[in-house]
Amino acid sequence: SHGKQETDEEFDARWVTYFNKSDI
Repeated sequence: SHGKQETDEEFDARWVTYFNKSDI
């Protein structure tokens, strides 16, 4: 068991990358 902070940070980072990659 890790924590919600780690998942939240990873999720945020992935979301940012996704937006940056799919920035039309």
